[in-house]
Amino acid sequence: MTEEKFLKQFQQALRDEKFDCSYIEATDQTFYPRLLLFLGVDDKEREKILEVTAIKQELMQGLDSSDNPFYRIQFQAVFPFNIHPQASTQVSSLICYLNRLIELPGFEMDEINLTLNYRYILFYGESNFNKNLYFSIIGLIMLTLELFSSTLERVARGETTFNQILEEIIKIAQQVKP
Repeated sequence: MTEEKFLKQFQQALRDEKFDCSYIEATDQTFYPRLLLFLGVDDKEREKILEVTAIKQELMQGLDSSDNPFYRIQFQAVFPFNIHPQASTQVSSLICYLNRLIELPGFEMDEINLTLNYRYILFYGESNFNKNLYFSIIGLIMLTLELFSSTLERVARGETTFNQILEEIIKIAQQVKP
């Protein structure tokens, strides 16, 4: 199965479940095809987009099986805000903390461009498309983005610090204790 066929099969599965998505062909600027999944808008009416790519992996000679190719499936969402330069260490601390706690760690910071994204990579080698696996991954990513986007943005804008977030967590935890 080619990358294009894999992504188109994924697109059809998403559409069958009423997800809004688009298949984008490879171009001179993007050397690989991709699937763009619309996840709705945030509280500031900015679109949330999850990009899915599939790249066939070349295995060592003797291990490669044309019947059962391996793919590197990447799920990536770019946050619609930049990081204030003075807040970069605070954001870095927060994403390290969050990545240790969540089921699918994947928060990343680009220190050069001061951007933040979420990226999860799966190596997949089954011959059949595992719809339950992919929908579980998408669901967890959607939940993760929904839970942490506003906090990450507050820290990225310098409105709060990592330590203040930790203090909020401690207060909430103390209220929950019996």
